[in-house]
Amino acid sequence: MSLSSTLPSALPSAPPPTHLDPKPRILLLHGGGTNSVIFRMQCRVLSTHLSSHFRLVYADAPFAPCEPGPDVLSVYKDKGPFRKWLHGADITTHDEAASILSSIDGAMEADDACGGTGEWVAAMGFSQGAKVAASLLLAEQISKERGRGSARGFRFAVLMAGRGPLLRLDSVIEDEGVEGRSSWHGGEEGKLEGRVILRLPTIHVHGLRDPGLDFHRRLMDGWCEEGNMSLVEWEGDHRVVLKTKDVKMVVEAVVILTRKVGVLM
Repeated sequence: MSLSSTLPSALPSAPPPTHLDPKPRILLLHGGGTNSVIFRMQCRVLSTHLSSHFRLVYADAPFAPCEPGPDVLSVYKDKGPFRKWLHGADITTHDEAASILSSIDGAMEADDACGGTGEWVAAMGFSQGAKVAASLLLAEQISKERGRGSARGFRFAVLMAGRGPLLRLDSVIEDEGVEGRSSWHGGEEGKLEGRVILRLPTIHVHGLRDPGLDFHRRLMDGWCEEGNMSLVEWEGDHRVVLKTKDVKMVVEAVVILTRKVGVLM
């Protein structure tokens, strides 16, 4: 079956929310082959610890139906349809980028309508969602560098088990040649000499038993500026942190960074 873009249709106007939430907001992006409902369940312990500081908003990827992700059916077989952010592993076409951004902007606008009033401060993603989160932050960086102001307000990204290359999402980076950079060369530890480097802050969360760990380290070492990144390692495989001791390490890194960038006092 061919994949198709299944973005939600417009909803009728709703009354204004009775409760406004001014907490800073984090956009959460699920992995490929799941969806926002599943990701909310996967992040339940993270959410418990983060929600006192932040409003967490979950977005659905645009492309469905797709094959479920690893181990998804064993727990979430009744939670479909399963969705993905990309048709392929690395490359995003202009139409794909437009669909991705439409899903993201739609989730952000929907949360505005539900009472969220705080600034958008970060994107947090797992696996394929981490690639998109990092790419959103890169678009934010280049938009500011070109004097076009903030695209969506993100100040940092939390990248859980993410891999490169980064994607061309906004038109402001169309001539940067980001799309399709799948080879690593030049510089120590895979640094990309003369290529786009993500200088806005990033937090990288790596499971030390994840089969894709080498790729996750390449994203960190090859695409992100060393002085603006932090690393959380935990004894786990390709999944979201769940044990309290692991979750606390991630939450501590997020809180420290948000204080550093002036979001939390």
